[in-house]
Amino acid sequence: TAAVTIALCEGPIAQLCNVWDTKGTLLLVSASENFTVPGGGGSYQVSQHANYFAHYGVSRLDAYSVSANDYGSDGPVTLSGNQSKPMSLVGSAPGAGQYTLNAGTATFGFSAADAGKQVTITYVYGVPNSNSNGQPLQQLALTLFTGSRPQTAWPYLTSSHPGQDLGYNGLAYVAASAMDLGSSGSLPNYSYEVLGLLPFGGGVTDAEPGAIANDLLTNPFYGVGWPGTLIANYSNFSSYCMANGIFLSPAIDSQQSAAAIIDDLIDLANGAAVWSEGVVKLKSYGDTTAVANGAIFVPNTTPVYDLSDRDFLRKGTDDPVKVIRKSRADTFNTIKIEFVNRANGYNVEIAEDKDDANIALYGLKGASPRQAHAICDATIAKKVANHKRMRSVYIDGGSAYRFTLGWQYILLEPMDLVTITDPSLGLSKHPVRVTAIKENDAGELDFEAEDFPWGTATPTAYPYTAGAGFAPNQQADPGSVNPPIIFEPNNRLTGGAQTGYEIWIGVCGVSANWGGCNVWISLDNATYRRIGTIHGAARMGVLTAALASGSDPDTAHTLSVDLTQSSGTLSSGSVSDADNWRTACLIYDGSGNYEVVAYQTMNLTAPNRRRGAFSTPVGAHANGAQFLRLDDAVFDWAYDPTLIGQTVYFKFTSFNKFELMEQSLANVSAYTYAVLGQSTSTGLIHSQVVGFSGKTLAAGTCIDVNNFSLAGIQANDHVAVAPIGNIAGTGWDTVSVTAQVPAAGQFNIIINNPSGAAKTLPLQLFTLRYFH
Repeated sequence: TAAVTIALCEGPIAQLCNVWDTKGTLLLVSASENFTVPGGGGSYQVSQHANYFAHYGVSRLDAYSVSANDYGSDGPVTLSGNQSKPMSLVGSAPGAGQYTLNAGTATFGFSAADAGKQVTITYVYGVPNSNSNGQPLQQLALTLFTGSRPQTAWPYLTSSHPGQDLGYNGLAYVAASAMDLGSSGSLPNYSYEVLGLLPFGGGVTDAEPGAIANDLLTNPFYGVGWPGTLIANYSNFSSYCMANGIFLSPAIDSQQSAAAIIDDLIDLANGAAVWSEGVVKLKSYGDTTAVANGAIFVPNTTPVYDLSDRDFLRKGTDDPVKVIRKSRADTFNTIKIEFVNRANGYNVEIAEDKDDANIALYGLKGASPRQAHAICDATIAKKVANHKRMRSVYIDGGSAYRFTLGWQYILLEPMDLVTITDPSLGLSKHPVRVTAIKENDAGELDFEAEDFPWGTATPTAYPYTAGAGFAPNQQADPGSVNPPIIFEPNNRLTGGAQTGYEIWIGVCGVSANWGGCNVWISLDNATYRRIGTIHGAARMGVLTAALASGSDPDTAHTLSVDLTQSSGTLSSGSVSDADNWRTACLIYDGSGNYEVVAYQTMNLTAPNRRRGAFSTPVGAHANGAQFLRLDDAVFDWAYDPTLIGQTVYFKFTSFNKFELMEQSLANVSAYTYAVLGQSTSTGLIHSQVVGFSGKTLAAGTCIDVNNFSLAGIQANDHVAVAPIGNIAGTGWDTVSVTAQVPAAGQFNIIINNPSGAAKTLPLQLFTLRYFH
C-alpha cells in the first residue's frame, strides 16, 4: 500500500460522482421525486434518505403563456403550457423559488410562497453492498478535496509529513493514506466523473454555454482575466440555450486559445461571438420563440434596416448587390456529431441527422463527424446535429450576398438582420443576416450576408435511442450467501476409501452476481482461518411438500422441491443412474439426521425414486426440509477428530463472478455447527438422551463418573455429548461433560468441576451420539 494523492481538475468542483476502473463501475443511482408544497410551506425527505449522497438541484413546475410573433412566421400565436424552472438553494428561510437542504437527513424545505406548486427533486444515492454504503468514495477509501480557495491541507500530510502539507488551493484532488497498489505496485486506472464548476441546476448537471464563455473570459485563476465590462449582456443568448435545452460540459484537457474554445462552444449552441463596440457580444442564430427551463427566448429578428438601391454604393458598373450561388456539391445533407454519452459510461457515440428530401434530390452527401465532446447528452447531440443540418442545407447551401454601404450604417454589426430590395435580382425586402463587415480602402463598409429562411435555426428534439452494448461490471456486489446446508457424511457417501472425518457444505448466493466464496472456520467466533474456496452455487433448495416414509424404490410418494434460492435446475437421469445413485440428493432436517435419495426423471409424479441411499435411514420429511443435490459443487472439508463434540463457527465471504469485491469477514454472518464426529470409515449415527438431576459437586477439583449400559455400543465407538437447550447461567456452563466407552455395551458420562466453589446443578438433559 501507499499514500497517494490524485489530481482531478481545476476547482472548486461541486462533487465527485461515479468512478470507473478497468474492472467496472462504482455507480451512484439517480432518482427524481415529485412533491407538492402544502399550504404554509413544508419539507420533504427523499425516499432513499438513508443512502443519499448528493442532489442535482430542484425544479418547480410553472405555467406560462407567451405571445409570439416571430419575423418570417405565419403570424402571431400564443404559446402556453408548463415548464420546469430551476429553484435556488439558500441556507435558511426560503422565499418563492427557493429551497433549503438538510444533507444529513436528505430533507428539502420549501416556502409558503410556493404552496400548491409541484417541485421535482433530483438526487443520487449509493446502493449499499456487503462492505460499504455503496458510495464510490467510501468503497475506494478516498478523501475528496474540492479545490476551494483557500483549501485545508490533507490531515494525513499534516500529521505524517509536517512542513510538506500543502493545501493545493484551487486544485480538486482525492487522497488515500493506504491505497492498495497490488502486486505491480502501480496506481489503479481510475476515471472520475466530476460535477464541475457551473452546473445549471434543476436536475441539469451540465452548464449553460453563455455562463461557460463568461467564466473562461473573466475568471482570474484559470480564465483570461478580462474585466466584466468587456462582455456585453448575453442574456438573450443564454435564454436561447436554456429554452432549447442546450447545455454543455467541456473538459479542457489540452492547450488551446481561449478564443478557439469559446468559438467552438458558442457554435455548438447555435450562436456566434462578435466583437463590436469594444465588447464581446454573444448572439444566437435562433429565430423562433421558445420557453423552457425558466427561460423565455424571444429572437431578435426584426430587420434593422430595409436596404435598397438608394442605400447601396456602386463600384463602377458593378451591380450594387452581388449574389454568390453556392455549389450543391458543397452542401452536406447528413450531419454527424461525435459526443460522449453520459448515459453509456461516457463512451463516444455518433448522433446523426439527415435531410431526406435533399438526399432524394441530390444524393447522400455526408460530412465527416464533428467532434463535440462537450456534449454529454444524446438528446442535446441530436438537437445540435439537427440545427447544423438545417443550416448546411438551407443557409450554407443557399446564397451569399455582398454589398457596400456608407458610414451612416456604422451601427450595423454581424448577426444583425436587414432586408434587401433589388429589382434586377428579383429581391423585394429579402431578409438576410449580416455575417461580416470590413472597411475598404475608400473608407466604405463592405458587407457579407447570408439568407435568413425563418424556422431553420431552431432545433427539433427528435427521439433518440442510443445503442448501448453490454458492459460487464466487475465491481458488482456479490451479496451474501443463503443459509448453508452443513452435515457430516458417512463412509458410503465419501466412497468408502476415506479414513477420517469430513464436513460437507452446500452454499449458494442471494444475488445473481454471486460467483462463489471463501470458507472460514473458528472455534470462538473471534479468530477465523480460511479452509477453502467455493466456486459456483450448489443446487439447493427446500421441499415444497412433506415426503412420507416409504419403501425403496418408492413409487407411491411425490418428491417436490423448489431450487429458487440457488437458481438451480435438475436434469433427468436413467433408471441406471437412479439405481447407482448418480442422481443422489440429500434431504436434511437440520439436526444431523438426513436421508439420501436418487431420482430418474424430473416428472414429480414419476416412479423409480430410490430411498435410503448410501445406508441412510428412510424417514418422513416435513415441508420446508432442506434439499441438496450431491455433486462436485458441494464443499468438503476433512477435520481433526479433536473437534468432535465442539461447536464450530463457519463464515462465507462472497465474491462476484469475476472473483472480485469479496466481502469483509467482519460483515458476514457466522453459522454454527455442533460437530458430531461421524467417521467416514464407520457407519450410522445413533443417539440417546441422558439426564442428570440435582447433581452436586464438591468445591475444588471434583470428578463424577456416571456408568450406563447400552446394548450395541462398541468399545471403539466415537461418542460425543451435547447439552439440550441453553445452559448459560445454570452452572452446567462452568463444568465439562464428556463421554467414553470403557467396554462393549457400556459408556461413561464424566462431569468435571475443575475448580471453584461447590456446585449444585439442576436437571439437565444431554444428547449422547455414538458412531460405529
